[in-house]
Amino acid sequence: MIKRLSLFLVVLFCLVFIPSVIAPIWYGTSNSTIEDNLVGHWAFEGDAKDLSGNGNDRTVTGAKITRGVKGRAMEFDGD
Repeated sequence: MIKRLSLFLVVLFCLVFIPSVIAPIWYGTSNSTIEDNLVGHWAFEGDAKDLSGNGNDRTVTGAKITRGVKGRAMEFDGD
């Protein structure tokens, strides 16, 4: 009975404690959001304006404006 209880406590410890210690190390410990590290956000809704506010607007050449899943999209020929 004591062996089973000891085994149960070891398994419980491993399932609860180890992920709570490893996850912050694995995924990073900072509290930053994706917006803090965002360089640019281009929706390609007919243009290449940067929606992040960082001013990384671009000019798109060789793409056609087409219907997207939501709104408009740009179709590139792959060249």
